[in-house]
Amino acid sequence: MGKPAPTVGVETKIFHGIRPDQKNGRNGLLNPERGFRWENRIGSFKTKWAVKTWLGAFESHADDGLTMTLAYCELLDYCEMENIPREKIERLAADFKAVRQAGTKLILCFRYEMRVKDQKGPTLDIILSHIQQLAPLLRANMDIIAVLQTGFIGLYGEWHRSFHGLDKNPEAQEKVLRALLDVLPPDRKLVIRYPRHKNIFVKRVSHRSDLQPITAREAHTLKPEARIGFCDDGFMVGKNDAGTFAPRPSKDYDYMSAESLFLPMDGEFFWAWSRPYGVKKDDGQQAIRRLWEHHYTFFSYAHNHTFYEGSWAKEKYGARFSIDEWKKDPLDPEFLVANHLPVSDGYFEDAAGNPVQRTIFEYIRDHLGYRIELREAGFPRSAAGGKPFSVRVPLVNRGFAAPINPRPIRLVAIGADNTVAVIATAKNDVRTWYPCVPDDRKKLSPVHELVFHTESFPTLAPGTYKLGLWLPDPYTSIQRDARYAMRVANGDVPWWPGPKNTYGVNVLGGIAIHE
Repeated sequence: MGKPAPTVGVETKIFHGIRPDQKNGRNGLLNPERGFRWENRIGSFKTKWAVKTWLGAFESHADDGLTMTLAYCELLDYCEMENIPREKIERLAADFKAVRQAGTKLILCFRYEMRVKDQKGPTLDIILSHIQQLAPLLRANMDIIAVLQTGFIGLYGEWHRSFHGLDKNPEAQEKVLRALLDVLPPDRKLVIRYPRHKNIFVKRVSHRSDLQPITAREAHTLKPEARIGFCDDGFMVGKNDAGTFAPRPSKDYDYMSAESLFLPMDGEFFWAWSRPYGVKKDDGQQAIRRLWEHHYTFFSYAHNHTFYEGSWAKEKYGARFSIDEWKKDPLDPEFLVANHLPVSDGYFEDAAGNPVQRTIFEYIRDHLGYRIELREAGFPRSAAGGKPFSVRVPLVNRGFAAPINPRPIRLVAIGADNTVAVIATAKNDVRTWYPCVPDDRKKLSPVHELVFHTESFPTLAPGTYKLGLWLPDPYTSIQRDARYAMRVANGDVPWWPGPKNTYGVNVLGGIAIHE
């Protein structure tokens, strides 16, 4: 490298969002721990559910930004055994390894009961024994488990119609929830189907008032109530989402609304063949309102989608596949404004400012979970080893929800030889990058400012470097894998994956380093 002359001054670069006429501008943004999610089995001995087979679906649907799957591990065959057989544990371990190699993450759920007519299910003692047995394996693979569904109890692991009545036994539920929270590291959370079950639990263990939501101050603490989010498995089914809460308006619906900004939220339709609710086409605008009101992180890409379900329900029952039809339904930008809904900068216009039509599906796909846009970056044009160095990067979140898990926030310098040096780390918590003001959710996209400062810039060879924002996974096992790094939703911020996809850096600009 040559030795450029020192430069002075601070550069401020202004960024814009991803416009639809840019390269891949109408594709989903691949980002970890958010968005539409697949649905599959894990640890299964059935050929149709071989994990390496269904992992191929991610590549074929990369344009829709899929990085997640809800993975069910079914345990009915062992519901009367104190221990899960070794071969099942080994198969599960092998599948975790395959998921990691594929660059995917899981919403993980263990379940036993699948049909009422099976007339069997686990006792509380069996469940607790199985959780204890699974604990070492789960802790060893927590890097790829974004969130854990409570599972274990009742039909489909959804905490209803338990063969042994555990869904109506608060003492049993408390023991299961305590066991699951003990398995999880502090940076991982559970999701539960019914807000009433969470409410009963936290009243017992934390002595909270009835349906008292957590606050922004309590969020992301180790309190049990701050570690349990929700999964609505009957999204828009009737007036109570198939019993998820009491018919609206209801206190438990409002409880979920208040808490969901601070917790993971997942959901799914009924299957298209599930009459009468699955046959109809769901109102896309109403779905958008609900996805925002409950700040959804994930939503099923499988339910009400011909690709996953096949067309037989359409042919037999005249089922309306909501996701299929939303791909054709236009979205009026004025609807978003009138309903105080987030929208990305430049989302409905091309580079020349001409209007571009977007669909209901595109909007939901692009705004599930977080959607981080940098507003600008202010940094010196040059740096020198041992000297102070500061960078300011204000950003906004245009998505429905904040990131659910912590991750480091690093400022890096990338050399011409692709070496990467970490310059400084910001102290912000990405989980607080809320898409609205917590106390006034009509105030959208508050600015979250990153400040990087070091008193001693690292000593690097003189030359020209890229300056970048690196948001990798906190787990060292996957930290050097660009598929697990967070990328920003800016059309003018280049994405640098690094040699062999080992980093995933958002490039802010260039700097000259001198002696």
